[in-house]
Amino acid sequence: MNPVKKVKAYLMFREAVVKANAAHAKNGSRYYVVPSSDGKLIVLNRDDLKRLRMKHYTSHKTTTHDLLSSCFYHTSHANGTGAMSDEVAETRRQAFFEWFDSL
Repeated sequence: MNPVKKVKAYLMFREAVVKANAAHAKNGSRYYVVPSSDGKLIVLNRDDLKRLRMKHYTSHKTTTHDLLSSCFYHTSHANGTGAMSDEVAETRRQAFFEWFDSL
């Protein structure tokens, strides 16, 4: 990957993770960083997913389990369980860079 493109990708990923962590600190719900169709990252929680389904932006069959399997990063639950391990976080980060490079 081009070094300039890699820096841009890193900054995009870092900004999304900071947004997810800030939102999680604010209200405690779990947030997911997922790719959008236009090449950007979106930070969602369960309520946002419900709104997307109601407006038919995503399939009505999409669940939080689908978000969990396709996200590049997620925060822990409100009670503190379910945080990403370092190994999984590194794997997902590399998957993000591969996704970004394929755009």
